[in-house]
Amino acid sequence: MVPNMWGMVRKMKKLSIRQKAVVATLVVALFVVCVTSDFETNVTIDDINTSASLISVPVTCTPSQSIKAWEFSVSFDQTILQAINVEEGDIFDGYTTFFNSGTIDNTNGTITSIYNLIVGDEMVDTAGSLVVVNFEAISEGTTLVEINNLGITNETEYIPVSVDNGTVVIDISSPTISNISVSHSEPKDTIMGWTNISADIVDEFSVETITIHLLNPDNTWSNTTFYGSLNTTLARGHYSFFIRAVDYAGNVETSEITYLDIPPNWDINMDGIASLFDFVLVSNAYSFVGDYGWIREDADNDGLVDMVDFVVVSIHYNEMW
Repeated sequence: MVPNMWGMVRKMKKLSIRQKAVVATLVVALFVVCVTSDFETNVTIDDINTSASLISVPVTCTPSQSIKAWEFSVSFDQTILQAINVEEGDIFDGYTTFFNSGTIDNTNGTITSIYNLIVGDEMVDTAGSLVVVNFEAISEGTTLVEINNLGITNETEYIPVSVDNGTVVIDISSPTISNISVSHSEPKDTIMGWTNISADIVDEFSVETITIHLLNPDNTWSNTTFYGSLNTTLARGHYSFFIRAVDYAGNVETSEITYLDIPPNWDINMDGIASLFDFVLVSNAYSFVGDYGWIREDADNDGLVDMVDFVVVSIHYNEMW
């Protein structure tokens, strides 16, 4: 139990300056002991998501005080991983050690009696790895790699410890990209219209990034983060695109190339050229009134089919795109 420090402080009022200094030092020392005893040495296995067949899993330690020795066992799902060996970590580098790599039981998914200690009277208080456990992946799936029966000592006794176990995900399947579709506003329009690209992207575990790679009419690329749907207004011209999905294990899937065309407003019938027939279509709708850009014949999007729309087509007469 920690002494009554506040009572000691009150008593200092009756002491000499020298006596006060001694008592104050004692109070600070007691307070430091009280605080540091609450900290635990932590042992951690980080989460791993990989498509590799060989996996190295470090077991790291962050001491809260100087340590001299440690021991633990490891368990895992033997239907997903098989242990190959256990390598000594670097936390005791520079010291003579007595290391035991443990006993591997791949039938039951355990490695028991792993331990290490410094030979001599030295100790360490810096973070490092206790071991590196090397596994072979034998199937796809998720397994907890768990520390059991952990004990860490200083030079006289076991010390408080905490454990953060890790999850290993073996993901060898690429994402799937399906149901790619392209839809447009009605009518198609390069100013007020829109184009929507959508697709279904599915992964066995989780997708990290999805991007849509759009080849523009001027042969430049636009690469945009894709969330399953992209809605945009495109200038006139011929486009193509593909979708690329990457999962957290690094597996990549790329879709087929899809082509799409955005006709200019002056090509009323969208046949690839401004011709006499585009004039005919404007003439058939002459003086019609509606919302801005409501029909293709309203080439200038002002809501009225009039002489200006003839002029728009005329400027591009016989022009192909």
